[in-house]
Formats: sequence, structure tokens, C-alpha cells
Amino acid sequence: MQPKKAAVCAIMFAASVCNLLAQGGPAGANTGEQIVERVSPSAVLILVGRGDGQTAAIGSGLIVRPDGVILTANHVVKGMREVQVRLKNGEVYDQVELIATDERRDTAALRISAVGLPVLPIGSSANVPAGAPVFVVSNGAALPWTASSGILSAIRMADEVPGAGSGYRLLQITAPLAPGSSGGVLVDMQAQALGIITGSISAGQNVNFAVPLDSVAGLATASGGTPFASGSRLQMPTAVSREPGRNVAAPPAPSPDLSLPSPDQRQIRTVTVLSKTVYIRRERLQDDLRNTALFRQLGVRFADYGETADVAITVDRPFLTFEWTYTLVYQPNGLTLSAGAIEGVDEFDAGPNLAAEIMEQLASAAVLPPGTLTSSRATPPRDAEPAY
Repeated sequence: MQPKKAAVCAIMFAASVCNLLAQGGPAGANTGEQIVERVSPSAVLILVGRGDGQTAAIGSGLIVRPDGVILTANHVVKGMREVQVRLKNGEVYDQVELIATDERRDTAALRISAVGLPVLPIGSSANVPAGAPVFVVSNGAALPWTASSGILSAIRMADEVPGAGSGYRLLQITAPLAPGSSGGVLVDMQAQALGIITGSISAGQNVNFAVPLDSVAGLATASGGTPFASGSRLQMPTAVSREPGRNVAAPPAPSPDLSLPSPDQRQIRTVTVLSKTVYIRRERLQDDLRNTALFRQLGVRFADYGETADVAITVDRPFLTFEWTYTLVYQPNGLTLSAGAIEGVDEFDAGPNLAAEIMEQLASAAVLPPGTLTSSRATPPRDAEPAY
């Protein structure tokens, strides 16, 4: 090649590289702004309730078929009675069906009565190398259609992640997440859907996980469905907590009624606490329970031996969520008095709120008239995410 032609080619090549960098990366890639704009119409906001018309949690989802099929994290809707889906264009759907679940991978498929919805191309997670840029669009901290970015840290088997189960792949990412992100969509630089957000390990910084979409896309082809109750009563929370470390957006809880009956009317005098998660210590929760006004009003105490207590309080934290669950079991006959969940980033954030709700439920159970308790073992629905 002649020197003059070589110089011209070098200039043209340099200009081409500069143009690609200005557009945000390799051929076919998009800028962050373009990715969010393209992805957001396919991301949905999900409100869930226990059946009382109140919003119990907020989650995210991804439209995967234009005829109204949505994938989300299973823990968002599990145990819920009312579900509402909101689209980016302002459309609200109160009639929602559950058409399939994959408990192992914490994924569920929903259907709404819509057609012509926008969908994203599905990318192959196996073709994305560690270190590749990724984006998440979700409703973190109950802030609709929030975007965050990071890299794909690794593709690993769930067996390698404590408490995740086994037999499936997880995409580990660094994109920051918050409660409400569960069910959100993970995409690559080409705005191809790679995964459904399932949760996070709070012990680390931005150690978050998604289930590869190519491993659960088959849920969208399921037929039939089980309808939830109408979600028409569910509303977005009026305020988002701004306390440090607290990302929960939920309606403020009503103040407990401390006008309790005299001690001889109470059926519950002793309780025991069992923690099934390393993320909240039994002793810590006991201290938080003692610090509530209702604990003192009820006059209950902790039993030395769990099996002798009137009520067993069991707490847990489902893997990769910011959801802290509880059950209250009346041990003389095995009756489940109450079950539910709250959201929190860690035990210091979740503990006081968990203790307050447990004591409210315990106070309600403590004033049951004699003969009300039965041998029924029916368990009320458990709260979902939000959790994240």
C-alpha cells in the first residue's frame, strides 16, 4: 500500500473507532439513555395485596409476549390474593391470572387481558462474558421505572450461593437494586433481555442476582390460569421512606390500640422465638420485642424451653430478598394465629418493624375469647416482596 493511501486508511479507521465510542460501545450497542428508553415500555409495576384492599408490597415484571404474558419473581405474588399490573403508558390492569410458576428458580408467569404489548428480544446469557455492561429496569424503592447499571460479575450455579438451592444458573451482577426490584428485567447493551431479578445478598455490596431468561421463558407458553382477586383497590403508597438504609415504600401502619383487657382475659402469657435465618439473630429480635409498648402491655415473657411456650414465633428471610417473614403458632393445638412479612435491608432495619408487627398480631390473638381457638391449621397468606 502506498504511504498516502495508508495514511488515509488510518484516518478513516480512527474516525470509525471514535464514532463507535461516541455511540456507547461496539456495533449494535446503545447508550444508557437509549437502553432505558427502549426497555421501560416492556417493564411493568406490580402491586399485591392480602385481600384487605391494602397494598402489601410492590414488585416488578417483564412483558414477554404481546398478548399480555408477564414474567416476575415468584415471591412477589406468592400467597397474595389481589394483584394489579401497571404499564409505563399509564394503563392499569386489575384482572390478573397466574399461569405458571417455577419454585426452584423463583419465577412466575402472569397474564393480563391485553394485546399488542411491546416485548424485548431475548438474549443468550451464555454469550455474555463476565465484565460485560448490563442494565436493570425495575421499581426499586417503589420509584417506578428506575434504571441502574453495572457489570455481569459471573454466571454461576445456585449451588455456589448459600441458601439459593441447587440445579439452576444465576447471573451475578453489580447493578444496584432496592426492595421493589424483584421481577425487574436485566438487559445487555443491545437492550436484549437476559434475566429476571430475584434478589440480593445484603452482606456484600451490590451482590445481586437474576435468573437467566432463556431458562424460564417456557413458562410464558403455559395454558390455563388461576385468577387473583381484583386489584382495583390497590394504590401506590403516598410516601417513600427516606430514612438511611431504609428503602421500603409502604402505607404507614396504624398506631396499635393499647387499651387491652385485664390480664385474666389474656390467653397468651409466654412466647418463644425461633430464627431460621442467619441474617437476624434470635437474641436481637427478642430485644426488639421487649422494646415494644405492646410487649409490656401484654405482660408476656419468653419461655426457657420453646415447647412450653404458649406461642412460637418463627422468623425467616427467603433467599435473596429483603423480605422478613414471620409465623405465630399457638402451640397447645398447633393453630397458626398469623403469618406475614415486612421489608428491610438488614436486621437493624428490619428488626424493630418486624417486632412491632408481630406484637400487633400477638395482641389481636391474645384477646380472643375462650373457645375461639380451634384445631384448624389453615395458614393465612404470606406477604410477598418486595421485597425486593
